[in-house]
Amino acid sequence: MRITTIPEKHIARFNSCGEPQENGCIIWTGPIVPPKGYGRFHFAADGKQLAEGAHRVSYRIHKGPIPDGMLVCHHCDNPPCINPDHLFLGTPKQNTDDMVKKGRNPWAIVSGAKLTEEDVLFIRSSSLDKHEIAKIFSIHPDTAKRIRSGQLWKRLLPDNQPVAP
Repeated sequence: MRITTIPEKHIARFNSCGEPQENGCIIWTGPIVPPKGYGRFHFAADGKQLAEGAHRVSYRIHKGPIPDGMLVCHHCDNPPCINPDHLFLGTPKQNTDDMVKKGRNPWAIVSGAKLTEEDVLFIRSSSLDKHEIAKIFSIHPDTAKRIRSGQLWKRLLPDNQPVAP
């Protein structure tokens, strides 16, 4: 079912599920879908239980409809961010071009990444929890978790070290 509008009764609940950050992001505090960390908003419309990406719901509430074939992309590159000022529409190709331009191409060495190799090694060796790490580096706690597990920055894993599930 294509979702065109969010019922008014759900908008206040949606807007209460964001935590403003110093960097301007508003982080979704509801359910998060692993492994990419996008928020998920559950609601009822037309007698059906629905779920949609929280960033898409934010765009629809604050900016309007999402045309067919368009993605809701993040200027901030932070999947759980729902700040409508950080969201823009793009085609899949524009989204990929944006990823490459910002150095987030997973098939290449990261050149424009928010973290340095030294930061990643610190995160992996630190006894701080993922929330403390997130505050230090202005990243999402799930990003810290994925770095520690080896899901992110795989090229810095010691030889023969398996990626944690």
